[in-house]
Amino acid sequence: MVQEGGALLTADRAVDAVKRLFAQLGYAEAEPPEGVDLAFRKGDRVVGVKLVKFSRSVARDRRVIRSEIYRLLREKPCDEVYIAVEGVSFGRLPPPYEFRESGIGLVEVEGASARVAIPAAPLRERPAEQALERPSPAAAAAGDAARLAEIVRELRALLEELKKSEVGGKASESLSAPVRIETAERAEGRTGGAGEELERLLAVDFIKDNPWLSILRERREGS
Repeated sequence: MVQEGGALLTADRAVDAVKRLFAQLGYAEAEPPEGVDLAFRKGDRVVGVKLVKFSRSVARDRRVIRSEIYRLLREKPCDEVYIAVEGVSFGRLPPPYEFRESGIGLVEVEGASARVAIPAAPLRERPAEQALERPSPAAAAAGDAARLAEIVRELRALLEELKKSEVGGKASESLSAPVRIETAERAEGRTGGAGEELERLLAVDFIKDNPWLSILRERREGS
């Protein structure tokens, strides 16, 4: 069946041409779902074809075919969908980019033969593809747990470093007062204000409330 301005016409020659085309491409004919006139299957992919016959009005043809593009894109009756017309005349069709951006393909029928003028793109995802793009709740939870475990390991490593710093601070108590003063002055000159630098460090969210930093700060002020 071929649609022309809302009327359906029999077009055995166009139908036979489209069937031969997809047979040559390795497809087997299948029962067409609602919304398309022909359907073909290869593996788990089903391709649908909507046959449209040009009328006497160029503007009307463009409007009808654009309407079909929008309908097919909305309904997604098959994995891939083509619109087939007799003799591609781009003056009667929407611009080629509308086909490419929508994913709807275009088949040109010429006499007893047909060819793919614009390839179709997949309109529907396979279940496997959906699973890859959208992980299950259990997989998402496992990923979150792994990330939290990594954060805990990093925090533990930070605490160990702070403990080592405290031990080093106790050992430095044996240094003489002049040496401590000279070391503090050098540090002050390098940082341009060690007290301000420490305040900036303490303002960082992930170490702001760490008790070891408070201890180190008190130790420094006491020295």
